[in-house]
Amino acid sequence: MRNHHGIEARAETLDGERSRLLAKPNKSDADRDLLMRLTGQIEALATEATLAAAAEQEELEACVARGHALGGTGIGSGEATAFYDYVRTREPQNLTTGDTGAYVVPEPILAPVQAAARAVSPITAFAYQLDLTGGAPEAELPLKSHGVAAHASETGTRSEQTTATFASASVVCRDIYSDQRPSSMWLDSVPGAPEMLTRWLLEDLFETLEEDVAIGVGGDRADGLFAATSFFTVVPSGASNALANTLPMSMITAIDPRFLPAAAFVCNAATLGVLSAMSMPSSVDAPLVNWESGEPKMYGFPVLRQTSAPNIGDGAYPLALADLRSAYIVASHRRPGVLVDPYTVSSTGKVRYLASMRVGGCPWNPGACILGKSDTA
Repeated sequence: MRNHHGIEARAETLDGERSRLLAKPNKSDADRDLLMRLTGQIEALATEATLAAAAEQEELEACVARGHALGGTGIGSGEATAFYDYVRTREPQNLTTGDTGAYVVPEPILAPVQAAARAVSPITAFAYQLDLTGGAPEAELPLKSHGVAAHASETGTRSEQTTATFASASVVCRDIYSDQRPSSMWLDSVPGAPEMLTRWLLEDLFETLEEDVAIGVGGDRADGLFAATSFFTVVPSGASNALANTLPMSMITAIDPRFLPAAAFVCNAATLGVLSAMSMPSSVDAPLVNWESGEPKMYGFPVLRQTSAPNIGDGAYPLALADLRSAYIVASHRRPGVLVDPYTVSSTGKVRYLASMRVGGCPWNPGACILGKSDTA
C-alpha cells in the first residue's frame, strides 16, 4: 500500500510550482495551460492521498475490530468479534438486541463505515444531529419567526401580545433497510466474508440516507435540502439550463448575514467541474473556484461535494450555500441493526440478511440556506 505521506509530499512540490506560476505577471497561453495541468495533477494527488489515508485507517480499524493489532497481538473488541461470528454462524452470543429484534451493530464496526459515508455527504456530516433514541420517532422543532414587537414610551401602554412567536417544523424518522442474500457456502469459504457482508449492508443504509437528505421529497423519505425549494430562498442563475459565473456572489448577498461565518457551497462533483472551468465575473485570468489550498473555495467559502446533489439542468437546483448546522437537521431513532433469516428465501442455500435503521431529516432554519437554480427565473 502506498503511504499517503509520500503522495502529499509530491502534491506539495507541485503546489509550489503552481504558486510560483500564479505569481508570474503577464502569463502566456502556455503558462495557463501548465496551470490547468498542475491543478488537475494536484487534485488527483489530493484524492489519492485521501483514499490512501482512508485505506490505512480502515486497515487499522479492521485489525482492532478483529482483535489483531498490526503487530499481530490481540487487542480487539469482543463485541465486534461476536457480531462477525453471528453473521457467519447465525448463532448470536452476547449481542445487544434493539427493540426491532435485530442485533445492534457494535460501534467499532459502525464508526468507520459511518465516517466514510459522511465524507461524501456533508449534509449528513454537518447538519444538526438530533438523537430521538428511546423516545418517539418524530419531533416538532421550533422555528423562530419574527414576533410581534412595538415601541413604547416610558409611561406608555404596553399591549399584551397574543400571537405565537414560534412556528414549528416536523422531523419524522422512517426505516431504511437493506436485503442481502449470500449463500451459506460463500459465507463459509470466503475469507473475511462476515466483515465484507456487514460493510455492504451498512453502506446500503448510509448511501440511501445520503440521497434522501439531498433530494428526498418526504413520504417514506427525508425532506432533502435541495428539494426544499419552497422553504429556502431560491436565486436563479440568469442562464437558461446552465449556471452563470455571477450566481455564487448573488447567493452570498442573498443569504442572511448571520449565517455567513459558517456557510459553505454544496454541489455534486459534476457541478463543481463546471464551476471550476469558469472565470471570475470581473476577470478572465482569475478562476471562479480557487484550488490553491488543495480544497475548492469560492470567494473564500468552502465548496463541499454532496454525491446525490442535483445535476445542472432545466429548472434544477444544483447549488446551495448553507450553514448546514443551522439549515438542516438529521434525526436518529434507531441505530443500525442486522437480523439473519435463513428460512424464507426460496433459493436453495441462500441466507437472508436484513439491515435497517430509523432516521429522518428536514430543513430547519429558512434563512440559513440559499438554493441556486440553473435557469433564468
